[in-house]
Amino acid sequence: FAELPYTVLWKFEEEMSGLPKNLHIRPWMPQSSILSHPNVKVFITHGGLLSTLESLNFGVPVIAMPVF
Repeated sequence: FAELPYTVLWKFEEEMSGLPKNLHIRPWMPQSSILSHPNVKVFITHGGLLSTLESLNFGVPVIAMPVF
């Protein structure tokens, strides 16, 4: 992620060290508030119903990777 010109937000339960400055890992994030922000470029998700509906509502492109 360090080579990307974007800030990456990643919901992950465990703490990690040695992350690039543009990668922010948190156990919880206000998903709806983030998706409504005009600077959001894409949402990478497992494709759950609520996440998909929120992305559609805010017009955010989705990359869905089902894991269940």
